Amino acid sequence: MPVNKDALLESNHRFFAVETNNLAWDYISSPAKLTIDDEEAMISAAFASLFHWSAVGQPIHRGRAYGTIARALIKADNERMLALHYAKKYRALCDDEGAEDWDLAFAEAAIARAFGAIGNETEARKHKSLATEAIDRIRDAEDRKICEADMKLGPWFDV
Repeated sequence: MPVNKDALLESNHRFFAVETNNLAWDYISSPAKLTIDDEEAMISAAFASLFHWSAVGQPIHRGRAYGTIARALIKADNERMLALHYAKKYRALCDDEGAEDWDLAFAEAAIARAFGAIGNETEARKHKSLATEAIDRIRDAEDRKICEADMKLGPWFDV
């Protein structure tokens, strides 16, 4: 019997929309203080739920997913620390095979902005300088131009 791929995809989207929503709410409703890894999982689940509901749900399902995202971000005590957490993860992956020369510039800029957001001006300035140095080493002129334009955008938190 042939598999109806569209029906299977729709079924999978529905399944994961519900499961990721429930996972996010397990974290949101937990009375325990969440670790930064738990916060990452909670927020990832909330956004995953939105992704899946956007594929198969009604507008109200997306609305509910937006509400879940809002609650997850409110529950996360470490919103700005999460920005630093993700920026550092990006930077760590820049050392792996497959990263482009411009990845390092974007990663260092992300770290600089995150440190600025949490008020660590010393580290923010250091990583902003590292981002600028990385831009200078980008071989492709168009890629360098894109990174330079990004550096002109905020927020930099007075760094």
